Amino acid sequence: MNEANPSAIPTCLLCGGTTVEPSAVIARDYVYDNPGTWSYAECRSCGSAFQNPPIPEDEISRFYPDTYYTGMDFASRGMTRRLRIKQLIARRYYGYTQIQSMTAMEIVYWPAVWLLARAKGAARLIESRREGRVLDVGCGNGQQLDLYRDLGWQTCGVDISPRAVEVCRRHRHEAHEGTLFTVRLEPESFDAVVLWDALEHIACPRETMAECRRVLRPGGRVYISVPNYNSWWARFFRDRWYMFTAPVHYVQYTERGLAALLEGSGFRVCRFWHPLGDVGLAGTFAGIAKKSGRLGSVLWKAAAALTAKLDYVLPRGHITMVAERSEKLPMR
Repeated sequence: MNEANPSAIPTCLLCGGTTVEPSAVIARDYVYDNPGTWSYAECRSCGSAFQNPPIPEDEISRFYPDTYYTGMDFASRGMTRRLRIKQLIARRYYGYTQIQSMTAMEIVYWPAVWLLARAKGAARLIESRREGRVLDVGCGNGQQLDLYRDLGWQTCGVDISPRAVEVCRRHRHEAHEGTLFTVRLEPESFDAVVLWDALEHIACPRETMAECRRVLRPGGRVYISVPNYNSWWARFFRDRWYMFTAPVHYVQYTERGLAALLEGSGFRVCRFWHPLGDVGLAGTFAGIAKKSGRLGSVLWKAAAALTAKLDYVLPRGHITMVAERSEKLPMR
């Protein structure tokens, strides 16, 4: 277990609340099997939790496996059916009027367009602009940047993985190895900043959002998706929940906590929702199986196999929030 003082962080990292339970969750790693336990404090004001004390950021890389997916290369895609449906979602819900509308032959796609528009993967689209530059924080291999470029955006990514940055550059995206703090991008140089499943991996959320605000132009927007710690899945399974992912997830977010972080960092929350899918139920069962006896392992693995397809449609696994840079200075 972490040996440092369990009361190392006296106030909530997100809302600044002072009523914090310093060791509310003692977490194990059910995903990557790192040995040990880690203490997470829980804020009674916003309900969020955060690693307490946090692993130093220059040490966290050793807890990620060598096969972590964000550095894997991918084939350039042709016009697949799924990509066409995503384009139709972009036209219908995100304002990309330059995309050809649905043809008579494609009318059969409409149920899929409606359903996938509410799913987590499609929720990673961003509103159209006539001209725009987008920054992906934690860009991984740049596959999402490929989609943004197809939609007319100028693309840029930041990632701590040199392998991921190399893959991004291979696909002709501007990419920088490091963090927002080490790269130091030009102020007011982006129209949108996205953090898809990235913010929970960062130990300093306030400083990160301040830096996002610095690089955004006035009226620019930040798009965030994080696991929903206020979900039934999180509350029932606790650290066994696949999306808890100790110790590489520093912060477990609730809607109130994320909104407080954004508003305190000089943003105005425009909207938030809970996309369908990616609740991690099958992954949760698979993780429990690894730490169970022989019979328990067989049963939990069977449960994981039976629920794998449900992960596409189950609700409330994540929070997606969109916020606009406010003219008001940050409160902190």
